[in-house]
Amino acid sequence: MKTISVMEPGDFDFAVELSDHEGWMHQRADFEHLTTFEPQGCFIARHDSERAGMICSNSQGDYGFLSRLIVRECDRGRKIGEQLMRHALGYLLNKKVKTIELDGVIPAVRRPATGRGFCIQSATPANVFRITARL
Repeated sequence: MKTISVMEPGDFDFAVELSDHEGWMHQRADFEHLTTFEPQGCFIARHDSERAGMICSNSQGDYGFLSRLIVRECDRGRKIGEQLMRHALGYLLNKKVKTIELDGVIPAVRRPATGRGFCIQSATPANVFRITARL
């Protein structure tokens, strides 16, 4: 069974571990700041009650941003990333956001973003890209 809940301080160490595994090196303070700025905007996915992934979303006015979509390697292929993406998009849409951007690493983000109105805005040789959806 998969569930998604709002990220809480008890999830920060898990978020840092996921980030470290991907080589992104986010710190606990990064998640503290994200959840202070947008208390209901970061989410944790659980598979069989174990933490499996995360995503963060922030908004300001009609602009939203998705970040830190990571699923544990052992949980990939279970559509957890897609569920996290849908959940975070729903959160931003409920806030009446009209433009949503996200940064990601190809191909990790391409699949969950496909079919949701996102288009690639820029890409680097290291396969890091920004995609945008205007709603």
